[in-house]
Amino acid sequence: MKEIKKILIIKGSSQYGAARCFCDELMRAFCNMGHLVTMLDLTTFPDAECGDMFAQYDMIFSFDLAGIELYNTMSVKPFFWTMLIDPPIYLNERLKQMNGDVMVSCIDRRHVSYIDRYYKNITWTCFMPHGGVTGKIPALIPYKERSYDAVIMGSLQPLDLINTVIDSLKKDYGPLISDIIDDAMLNPDADLTIIVFDKIKESGADFDDSMFREFMYIIRGIDALRRFYKRKALVEGLIGNGVPVDIWGIGWEQIADKYESQNLIKLHGEVSYEESKYIISNSKILINDMPPYHEGSHERVFMGMQCRTIVASDRSIFLEECFKDNEDILFYDTNDIRDLASRITGYLQDPVKAQNIIDNAYQSSDIHTWASRTAAILEITDTIHHDPVLWTE
Repeated sequence: MKEIKKILIIKGSSQYGAARCFCDELMRAFCNMGHLVTMLDLTTFPDAECGDMFAQYDMIFSFDLAGIELYNTMSVKPFFWTMLIDPPIYLNERLKQMNGDVMVSCIDRRHVSYIDRYYKNITWTCFMPHGGVTGKIPALIPYKERSYDAVIMGSLQPLDLINTVIDSLKKDYGPLISDIIDDAMLNPDADLTIIVFDKIKESGADFDDSMFREFMYIIRGIDALRRFYKRKALVEGLIGNGVPVDIWGIGWEQIADKYESQNLIKLHGEVSYEESKYIISNSKILINDMPPYHEGSHERVFMGMQCRTIVASDRSIFLEECFKDNEDILFYDTNDIRDLASRITGYLQDPVKAQNIIDNAYQSSDIHTWASRTAAILEITDTIHHDPVLWTE
């Protein structure tokens, strides 16, 4: 007889409500499997003494370590699984707080390796990608009838604020930071931790693992800087090669003025994650610009496929294991946006060819759902608790 688990999902705040939607989907999947699930919403949770409120649960789940401060106050600490959807360098302060029977899963295999090396306080780690569409999948709109051609979902951080941080880093760390920035900007898809490690070695400085971990957290603004320019170059490359884009997200006013007047960019502002799936399902091609997740994924890829839209994405080892270029997905090289623009134009002009890739992607992405991730979470949890010595990722 299957054991019925009591599970607590901790829901925090998140940009566009994405992680909050993921929590809802996980709760639905756990319940469908017959488990008892409670949702704790930190945005409405009263600031009060909690006692041992976690003692009754078999497992606690959250994204990006939401609830870790509360968890650490408990004298009885159940198994805690947290899924990182941001890179570890952004979550350093929370990761250092983890202790006890905890699992940290990551959406990139390199993030797992990073945590294994720099956070010895964490008991378990594993690779676990996002799931796809949350809730009900929108009704299929015929390809020719969709309102938008090429769409981008995402924000552009304020460059002036990023530059303020960068200027402060240069003042504090001098030539080392300048060398790191120069290399990072020349190689926007390279692993920042490798760049930093190599530059520190070249400088003759002596950083132990703890110092390196803290340094990566301090200089995380460099990651934001190159993300800004990488995303800016993608959009300008597309419109420069004849592909106008519709963009949902904040911050694009920084570059859009001269293009809006030419009807090359149309800005739609901020929308919730839940709303975005209806926009994507009414679009012909979704262009995904990933952070440098070299061995991981982004949920927009699975979401777009499950909303029956062509997905164009930069590459990762994991995505290339899952999908075939020109059959399920359009992989593009960030150094050759002209080729991407040409392929997008071709699919926009050939609905039959476009529908074929949409249908293929819809089928090949059907295992990349939050329900399948939920089942994997429970399987791994049971395995490590029954045979912890034998378990490997």
